[in-house]
Amino acid sequence: MYSLKKVLLTEEIISQRSFVSRLIDLIKKKPKIIGAMSFGSYEQALEFVTDIDEDEEKNVEIDGLKLTSEEAIAYEEMKKEFKEKEDKSLKTLTIKKSKGIKTTERDETPISFNAGIFFKRSKEEKLLSFQERSICLEIIKVDSILGLSSIKDKKSASKAEAVMTKQISKFLNIDGTPINFKAIMPLYDKMLEYIEKSSDVTVDSCIKAADLYVKELYATATPSERQEIDGGNFDFSLVFSRSNYFAKYSETFSNDSSPVIDLYEDEDVKIVYPTSVEAFNKEISSNKIEGGLSWCTQNIGSWQSHHKKHFVAILYDKSIIDDSDPNFIISLKIKYHVDDPYDLIDYEATCDRNNHHMDAASVTSIIDEDVVESLMSSVGKKLKYFVPGYVRKNLKGISETLSGLVRSGRIDIAKEIISKSINFSKQTETADLIRACLSNTSDESERLLLKVIFEIASDSIFYGEYFNSDMSKKILNYDFIYEDVVTNLNSAEFYNILFSLIQDPRAHPKYLIAILRSLDKEILKRFLSAEEIINACKIAFNTNNANSFELVGNETVYSRNGILDILSNENKTKEFFDIVVSSRGFKSRLNNEGTIFHKILVKEIKDTRKNEESSQTSVIDFGFGSIDHFLCVMIIKNKESYLEILEKNNLLDIVIKADQILMKEYIEFSIQNSSKGILSLLDENEVRSDSAYAKQFDGIVSSKEDFENTMLKILKDKEVLEEACSRDDSLYEILLNKSFKTIKFSESDASLEDVRLDVVKFLLESNIEMSNDVISICTGGFDKIYGVYKDIENIPTDFLNRIVENVKEGIRQLGGSHWTLSNLIKKSCFYSLEKREVNFLKMTAKLINLVDSENEVADALFNNADNVGNWGGINKKEVEVLKHNYVNFLLFISSQTKSYLSEIVNKKCGKLLNVADLNRLDIDNLKAARIIVMNGTKRFLNIEQEVYDNIVNNTKRPMTKKEILLNLNILGSENVNLAKSFNKNKVKDIFDNYTKDIKLANSGRFNNTSGLQQALELCIKGFVNLPNCKNMNVNRFYTRELIEAISENYQVLATNYDSKEQENLDKLIVALIENYINFNREGEDVGDAFMSIRSILERANKNSSHIFHSQKFSPTVENAIENIPKDISGSSGNYYQEISKLFNTQDEAPARDNTTDAEVQTEVALRSYIRMLLS
Repeated sequence: MYSLKKVLLTEEIISQRSFVSRLIDLIKKKPKIIGAMSFGSYEQALEFVTDIDEDEEKNVEIDGLKLTSEEAIAYEEMKKEFKEKEDKSLKTLTIKKSKGIKTTERDETPISFNAGIFFKRSKEEKLLSFQERSICLEIIKVDSILGLSSIKDKKSASKAEAVMTKQISKFLNIDGTPINFKAIMPLYDKMLEYIEKSSDVTVDSCIKAADLYVKELYATATPSERQEIDGGNFDFSLVFSRSNYFAKYSETFSNDSSPVIDLYEDEDVKIVYPTSVEAFNKEISSNKIEGGLSWCTQNIGSWQSHHKKHFVAILYDKSIIDDSDPNFIISLKIKYHVDDPYDLIDYEATCDRNNHHMDAASVTSIIDEDVVESLMSSVGKKLKYFVPGYVRKNLKGISETLSGLVRSGRIDIAKEIISKSINFSKQTETADLIRACLSNTSDESERLLLKVIFEIASDSIFYGEYFNSDMSKKILNYDFIYEDVVTNLNSAEFYNILFSLIQDPRAHPKYLIAILRSLDKEILKRFLSAEEIINACKIAFNTNNANSFELVGNETVYSRNGILDILSNENKTKEFFDIVVSSRGFKSRLNNEGTIFHKILVKEIKDTRKNEESSQTSVIDFGFGSIDHFLCVMIIKNKESYLEILEKNNLLDIVIKADQILMKEYIEFSIQNSSKGILSLLDENEVRSDSAYAKQFDGIVSSKEDFENTMLKILKDKEVLEEACSRDDSLYEILLNKSFKTIKFSESDASLEDVRLDVVKFLLESNIEMSNDVISICTGGFDKIYGVYKDIENIPTDFLNRIVENVKEGIRQLGGSHWTLSNLIKKSCFYSLEKREVNFLKMTAKLINLVDSENEVADALFNNADNVGNWGGINKKEVEVLKHNYVNFLLFISSQTKSYLSEIVNKKCGKLLNVADLNRLDIDNLKAARIIVMNGTKRFLNIEQEVYDNIVNNTKRPMTKKEILLNLNILGSENVNLAKSFNKNKVKDIFDNYTKDIKLANSGRFNNTSGLQQALELCIKGFVNLPNCKNMNVNRFYTRELIEAISENYQVLATNYDSKEQENLDKLIVALIENYINFNREGEDVGDAFMSIRSILERANKNSSHIFHSQKFSPTVENAIENIPKDISGSSGNYYQEISKLFNTQDEAPARDNTTDAEVQTEVALRSYIRMLLS
């Protein structure tokens, strides 16, 4: 480093006073070296710098002097100053005389003040306060005032030199720093010689070149050059040319910008842009963050790579002072060339203090739209010279400048420029730039430059994009980098320098990664020994960064690199394994949340077991896909010796965990692949499987047979169960889940259900601590708990309390909508697929009562009722099951819950309901309430009559066929007033749809049997069983259409319906005939009315399964028919004869008292018909 103190002790160095004296003489000879304003002589320059403008009005008079107001103040102050000095001097003189001390002439001389003294000093101060246009003019001015060039007294000269240094420091050099006139003292002599001999230089350019050289180039000069400089003997032409190179570089890449550019600042945030990686790191360091940062952009390769896509700025949130806060400092990525402020920030690439990627929400929580808009304007103005296009343009003309700087020893600048070139220039341009630099180095600096180049390449390969690192890989190759370069360095020395990087004990993994990705394995074999590879790996793996370890580890085991070949040939594979698993990197990887090595090992074990019989080739022959793959294969293939290494490094737990997972998977496999389910674990023949698939469950420490021995005991021996579950809680969860699953046994094996329940009880009453997840499983499978205990009193107290607390916790989180409570309700009172035992409903209700949350339970009941039926999606049988479950559940639920449930229904479906205009929520509430108030619940609930009417009749809202049917099924047909539910159009729709469906069924185009069944069920309920059906205004025309459709397609319908449905269909036919006759109106020919009845009888005559064919009419009916008038006729002939003919085809039978309902209904229909005819 440059030492001014050392320079000052060197006798050969001329003083500043001598330099100024000689410079003034030189200016007098060559006035053009002044530079500024082209003065023809020294005298002209002197006159210019000493001239003072006296135009200001002098309106103040003091001591007979006319002064300006400012001069008056200065005059008074100076006068006071001199008086104080005189008083002090007189006091000192008096003391000396009183003590008999000899006085000097100076002591005796009075300190007097006069106008001449004032005006002289005033002029000097005015002149010194003004900065001249050039350094040279400033020197002339200061010398004229202080007389530095002619001062003989050393002390006075020193004071004058200090003033001179201060005055010249007002001038800034190209790097933005003040010129240090005193620091360039070693260059004074040679500078004067250079100025005298040169014809086209100025004093300013030489002083600036000297200042820049001392600041920027002295430290990197060779030792011999520094010695010449310190002795004042260095050739100034080299100073001048090298400084110019630096100035040109600085001008090109910094454009007079400061190292850190302020982009935006207000009272809340500050955003800055460091113009280089050095400035970036310096800015980070200025924050003194404890533990530093892990941003990759602190490395030059990553810094330059990022700048391909965006600026890397720094954002500060001023409200945060804790340097551990994620938003204390943010790496803000700003996109290039955007037109919309919304697109300015690359949110996903922006990272917080912990190097976690952010997003638009997290960034905009710190900077709002106004900040972004202002930032966009600032970026456009201040960073235009830093965009890739501009950088790329500047790189094209930088080769000569960089070569000059390399000759000056500025390898650091070469590092920056080459790094930029790799990222922004063509490969050929980068190669030429590197070769030009190498051609301009000494042997010593060449080696330094190579290390820099290797670092750049390694950074680029490690931090940059993998597929865009071709150039970086090439420059690690001797033949490529030294093409057409004259050098004394051979390839062996080149690779020794390169490989020395990976032997450094503190080397970053990036160097080994770069070498392995770039060099041919033959070069590695030629220049690296097995010991050197082992050492390099040991160093590279000794990282705390799990990702870096994975990257470098993977590279070492890829076959293309040949590393394992070299190690294998020297029997070093086992040592390599030891280095890997003992490294900090591997242990960091084990601790990394995203990496679960034992699971990777499990997969490799299974894959190996599957393939080991067919494969005879060593996997090492083909290399490995990853470092994990290598480690796993070594453990599996050579487990005895490699287990020793793991045990030595306290890593045996890895394989034990892997074995545990294998056994768990083996248990799941055995259960899932057996018809006995979990009971398969009690059967040795089921457990000891010889299938090819089962062979993969062979562990490292424990064998397949060991697993099977455990499996056979795990449901019998609590100690075995506890041991098996001690390392993995999920195993117990799996066993419990599997034990809950109902198994379909044959009748001969029905007793096995009791065995399954014993297994459930064994698991529940083991000593294993139940996790919250397990308790949730038990809560969700409470019906299975019932199968074991049958009564809530039999459940172990602690276990029951955990279940109750689980339900309570769910309610605390989400109220009645939480799945735990909803699940209990769905599987009990609203379970329509299976008729539940009353004791189960009682036990579930008691559990819910223990939760002591009646409001939430009532809410849950109402909300879950909304899901029953899905607007009519359940049949009559399911309704009966639902009614059984729900009504019995209500019987045991608390009175308070029932009271709250009544309140909910009354509130949601009562007076506040706008019956004229229902919204979707109203409709859903009515649907839920219909289930809540179903038949049989009135004794438990207190529902207001108006509310009940609203629910039953759905507030006159037009209902679908399914809705009406569901109302009839759930609420009871006797409670539903169809006159309110039906209107004329609805009747028409129902009849039309059913008639249409029947015709489609006959044609074979309709296969929706359930649709026909639902329509039939609705018609039966609506027109047969209801006492008020005759009062319904059913249009006779639709009735007749339906009668004829049924009669014509009876055979198809009978085929689609079961016996019960056929009976219902026949009842409907009779009811329709009766309704048809009763609703006959005047103006209709009775003969035409008869034709509909006749058509049914005719079809019945041809169909042995029809009710009319098998009906035995009573004598009363026979007699009635016999007395029908014989002369009734119509447009189609004599109807009496027709009916008689059909009647006489029936089998004769005596009248009997025990006639069926169908017979009675048939007789009624016929009697009605006869009465109609006789009338």
